[in-house]
Amino acid sequence: MSQEPSKTDICVHIFAVSAGMVGVCLTVIGLFRVITTLNNVSSIGDDLLAINALAFLTSFILSYIALRTRESKRHHQLEKIADAIFLTALSMMAIICDSLLMLLSKAGLIGKVARAKFVRFVFKNVGIWCCMTSVIFAEILALPLK
Repeated sequence: MSQEPSKTDICVHIFAVSAGMVGVCLTVIGLFRVITTLNNVSSIGDDLLAINALAFLTSFILSYIALRTRESKRHHQLEKIADAIFLTALSMMAIICDSLLMLLSKAGLIGKVARAKFVRFVFKNVGIWCCMTSVIFAEILALPLK
């Protein structure tokens, strides 16, 4: 059974981007550790990033298995699961960004004004973000399992 190119495109993109995001998470964990060690501050951001890296790794593995699967029904199921995990991990990144900004603010590396501007920016655009995320989730859940 050959798969149509449009059916595998989502898996290919999840596969590539998830691998990169695992690397980004690990790099930022190192940044968190340096800041916390040098400035004697604590944060749960590195723990959240570790969970996030595992979520990206899970979506990476599931998308790889989906790409290797020849059975169409199983491919679609794995693709939907990988996509949902990937979108959840992307959503967690916004929370982690705020945690990083709070840590940098505690350490005195950025001012509270910069953090407040970022928070205003996020809340101004959160409506757009929620609409996009809900449309994407609705499309994922509406995919027919053949």
